[in-house]
Amino acid sequence: MIQSPASDRFAIRATLRAAGARRRGVPLRQCAVPLGQTGERAATRERPRRDWSRGKPDGVRLDRVAPSGFNDPEMFERRSNFSGNADTEPPAPVTSPVPPATPTRATRPPGDRERGTVRLTPTERDRLLIFTAAELARARRARGVKLNVPEAHALIADTVCEAARDGRRLAEAIEAGRSVLTAADVLPGVPDVVTVIQVEAVFDDGTRLAVVNDPFKGAGSLGDDAPGGALLGAGEGYDPVEETVVLPVHNTSAVPISVTSHFHFFEANPRLAFDRAAAYGTHLAVPAGSSVRFDPGAVVEVGLVPVGGERVAIGFAGLVDGPLDAPGAKEAALAKARATGYLTSFDDTEVES
Repeated sequence: MIQSPASDRFAIRATLRAAGARRRGVPLRQCAVPLGQTGERAATRERPRRDWSRGKPDGVRLDRVAPSGFNDPEMFERRSNFSGNADTEPPAPVTSPVPPATPTRATRPPGDRERGTVRLTPTERDRLLIFTAAELARARRARGVKLNVPEAHALIADTVCEAARDGRRLAEAIEAGRSVLTAADVLPGVPDVVTVIQVEAVFDDGTRLAVVNDPFKGAGSLGDDAPGGALLGAGEGYDPVEETVVLPVHNTSAVPISVTSHFHFFEANPRLAFDRAAAYGTHLAVPAGSSVRFDPGAVVEVGLVPVGGERVAIGFAGLVDGPLDAPGAKEAALAKARATGYLTSFDDTEVES
């Protein structure tokens, strides 16, 4: 008999399922094709359909759950497609036992949530941190280890807080902090770094800020070799620059005017009356970052030095906006200053009202 490809595939699958069930010792069900049965009978045999509506409401589906550890897809498929006669009740769904859920913080009763929980304010957490570091410092000092900067800070601050807790007054707590350590207890250079310690301590009359100045009482300083000290060189290249131009400047406005050290003095405030042609390409001969103040009506004599570097003036009042030594730059800047109302010569007149 010639079989169709569809019937061949169905017969082969049914035979393999039956053979697998026999090897595992599972009894064959009515839906399984007996071992060796192939051909048209296997392909055309109808499986009896089970009446699932008996004993349950309409539309309710009974799901089957594979037992825990049951990883055989073939057996699970056979269980899901089980067909028996209509008089047999459907088997109960197979479920694996679920262990009781461990109560979490969200599912605990309100009384159990707070049990064993310590709530600390930020101040209390800081105090606990200081105490922990101070205990570490005490243990190391007891072993003969010299303390570093954080350990010295913690031990002095903790001593002040404990003195306040013992009922001492503010001055007594500060003195206790200044006496807890000596220069011999800390590493070299620590007295030069730990010079002031501020800590908020709780006294009998409230919280106060305790300031411990010079906790080592001036002992143990390394002097010029202290951490952070500046090592001075021979001073070459730092000689003060000699003034090349000295000009009188008159403030003709009714308000004070200040000019900073590296401002292109030629472009300073238009109400300052001075020889701007002589001040072209210069700035004040004062320390960097400082300034010169011109009070209303005052005449101040200032010293000027040439602008260094590439001698390019960008910005300021916008009179140059380019190289200072470019051909025609000075004449163009003077013309622009006169056109915009700048005073370009010294004028010792009265202050404008």
